[in-house]
Amino acid sequence: EDGSISNSGFGELLVTFLYSYDFPFVRYKIGDLVNISDTRCDCGRTFKSIIAVAGRRGAIIFNGEEKISSATCNHYVTKSPFINTIHQYQIIQNDRTSITIKLVVTDKNRDYSEFEKLMSGLFNNLAVRFEYVNNIPRHKSGKYVDVISSINN
Repeated sequence: EDGSISNSGFGELLVTFLYSYDFPFVRYKIGDLVNISDTRCDCGRTFKSIIAVAGRRGAIIFNGEEKISSATCNHYVTKSPFINTIHQYQIIQNDRTSITIKLVVTDKNRDYSEFEKLMSGLFNNLAVRFEYVNNIPRHKSGKYVDVISSINN
């Protein structure tokens, strides 16, 4: 959390990839949160082992003691019967007690109360606020970010 680099333990994975001669990656943050073991792999290789992958930084919603990944959030949205009228969504968590779900919908006359009930059930330990908006801006990187969390472990 303090930005120091460690050879083991829990934290954000940094990757170095030197085989791309035009653009090598040195200590590149890909956002993956992992737990690296202090012990070497039993297979005999000299590399450390990742013993757990906890998700991605900023892409985990804390629902009480439970952690909900962006993949789970995406599954709930895209497998719902409302997916045909949900153009964009974004789930934002700024504290451990609540979230905001922003929705851009194509059918403003449709009743989304069942979708709200579905998502509130997923985040059953949080206060869930829904905002129906006209647009969800892209991140400064240019990417569309569906789950944003400013909560640290």
